[in-house]
Formats: sequence, C-alpha cells, structure tokens
Amino acid sequence: MQFTFGVFLTALVESFQSDRGTLSAALMMGLCATGIATPVAGWLVDRYGVRRITLPAVLLSGSGMVALGWLPNSSTKFVALYGVVGLVWGGQTPLPYARAVAGAFDRRRGLALGIAMTGVGLGAALIPLLAAHLLASFG
Repeated sequence: MQFTFGVFLTALVESFQSDRGTLSAALMMGLCATGIATPVAGWLVDRYGVRRITLPAVLLSGSGMVALGWLPNSSTKFVALYGVVGLVWGGQTPLPYARAVAGAFDRRRGLALGIAMTGVGLGAALIPLLAAHLLASFG
C-alpha cells in the first residue's frame, strides 16, 4: 500500500493522465482510513481473536489491491477506492501480529516482538526495490 506507492506513481500518472498530487491523495486517503480503522481492528482482535480478524483482512486487502488494478477508470475512482480499501488494511497492520507474538511468548517477549517487527523494516527497504525491478523488467 504505502511502501511501493512512489515506485508506481509515474506509471499511474501516465495511465490516468492525471497529476501526481491527485494520485498522491489516494495514498493519503488510504493511510487516513487505515489510521481510523486500526483502533477498531485492535478492539476486534481483542474481542474475536487474531485469526478471525486478520485472515479476512488479508484476503480482503489482497482483493482490494486487485480491484484497484481492474476497476478504476478514473483517478477520482482510484483515490476513493484506495480510501475504502484503507479501512480493511487496519486489520492487517503490524498490530494483530504483535498481539499474536505477545500472546505466544512469556519469556523473551521483547526479543520475539523485535524479530517479528523486523519484517516491517525489511519490507519497507526491500519491497520498493523489488517492485521497481519488476516494473522495469515487465512494465
């Protein structure tokens, strides 16, 4: 959602024949929606459990990303759909994973959380490089 957005921005601008500011609003909408949804997702995780919330959120997030590629035929629809999908992203942020790790470890909980959350940093560093490579190689 956020780590690779800049990699695809030029291609999106060309595809929608829009400007960077308008399309960057999609990221803002998605992140704001995620920020609103994450506390709700946390409450739901506490009430129903990590699996019941996170698995559907991951599936819906993936489906939402596919829909972003297929459905919008205008930059306005793209921005709006990015915001709607951002609501689902609240259920698959690092929050439920941290909850699962914290619940599974009593001893060395901090180390376990540190190792688990390393994935976020690695993803932020490596996924844009991979996306840029794939975009350059395959379009």
